[in-house]
Amino acid sequence: MANRKISDLTSLTAPATGDLLPIVDISEAAAADKNKKITYAELLASAPAGSAAAPSFSFDADPNTGLFNPAADTLAFAEGGAEAARIDSSARLLVGLTSANTSGAKLQTSDGLTFPATAVASADPNTLDDYEEGTWTPVLNGFTIIGATTVSGQYTKIGRIVYLRCSISAATSIASTAATSNITGLPFSSDVQQNVPLPITDTSFGAVTYGTGLCRTDGKFYTPTWTATSQTISMSTTFNFS
Repeated sequence: MANRKISDLTSLTAPATGDLLPIVDISEAAAADKNKKITYAELLASAPAGSAAAPSFSFDADPNTGLFNPAADTLAFAEGGAEAARIDSSARLLVGLTSANTSGAKLQTSDGLTFPATAVASADPNTLDDYEEGTWTPVLNGFTIIGATTVSGQYTKIGRIVYLRCSISAATSIASTAATSNITGLPFSSDVQQNVPLPITDTSFGAVTYGTGLCRTDGKFYTPTWTATSQTISMSTTFNFS
């Protein structure tokens, strides 16, 4: 053994926990006491806690990226010398956070979750596979409007449910006729033709009336009859997305 180079030794491709490695203990003053042994398991179990700047387990070409142990029963991931994520002692995955909030959720992030622009449908009924919110421009058809109008719309889509809001402002008045007046430009179409509750708020007076709107699969939304003398009408509804 003493006459062979280390490079000439047979490679150990599947080390066992009890395999021994020679160690030079630099804490010993006497040269005779410096040579010691350690098992493969003891070597791995004795890794330092490390830090985000100097992880315990890192890479030769990227020494400030890897794993470290910031607290008891906690595993953290460093990227570029900064903590990127950790699994805390309660098995919560914290992304961009160093401490959990009071919600108790197993996944917590500093800036929310992002879903793909085009939903990837899941067959699992317990999986949320889409969330989206934005604005849309209502197109008015068959309304009686006096004066200039301004329209705006907002929506929130959670899975296959769409929450739709619409605001119509007329300089003088706006009136609707059932089965004739409809709104197009919806961001999503209903999966089936369905009657939906339609709260209508006259913002000038704060009054709320409830009618029934009709969502159709062709992207048209029919409103009930109303006659308005106020300047702003607000509507909201919910329907299933096709």
